[in-house]
Amino acid sequence: MHKSILKKIFCAALLVSAMIMPAANIAAAAELKAEVKDAAYESKWLNGTYPTVKLKNTAVGDRINEAIKAEVERFSLNLRSNYWLHRDQVGTISYRLTCNKKNALSFVLNEVYSPGKGASKKVRARAMTFKLTDGKKITYDDVWSIINALGKTRKFDREGLTELLYDQTRRAGVALYDEFPGTPYPPEDIYLDDKLRFHVIFQPGVVADEATGPIDIDIDEENW
Repeated sequence: MHKSILKKIFCAALLVSAMIMPAANIAAAAELKAEVKDAAYESKWLNGTYPTVKLKNTAVGDRINEAIKAEVERFSLNLRSNYWLHRDQVGTISYRLTCNKKNALSFVLNEVYSPGKGASKKVRARAMTFKLTDGKKITYDDVWSIINALGKTRKFDREGLTELLYDQTRRAGVALYDEFPGTPYPPEDIYLDDKLRFHVIFQPGVVADEATGPIDIDIDEENW
């Protein structure tokens, strides 16, 4: 691999670490990693598993678990409101762990709703990313600060993000809406993959037909 590319990868990793943890604690916090286990959810309208975390700092772990449970309960409440109209509905939840290192915990909650009676199911992929140093969620503003430091900014504004969406969906053979106004901004569903690359998820029906499902865009593609 070319030396300049290796240098860019190394710098990007350092910048991710600098964003996630206080500079004075980099050496100690570099070893942070969450213990992740399945937690079961069972009710008339929702069943499945979601992640629960354990950290040495129990307050930080509790903060993360509260945020996760709040999202699960939000989905459950939506299903409960539909239950009286669709008694044969099926709601399921599962998750995919995408990153658990460099003081960051990322996962994607898969929320599936089937109204029943032959109706098409609806799928949502809610991404969540946390700092293991304090339990706070990583936002798109945090990502922006990293890209500013790399000297790569335009693709992270609305126009740049839209260009990435066009390019990656075209390569994947995914059709966007004919009259596409641009990406919602700033995006809410962001996560880190195992290579510390940031992704944005666009929910079904937002930028393409709902039948297309969630659309995952690698917004760090050019940095690696």
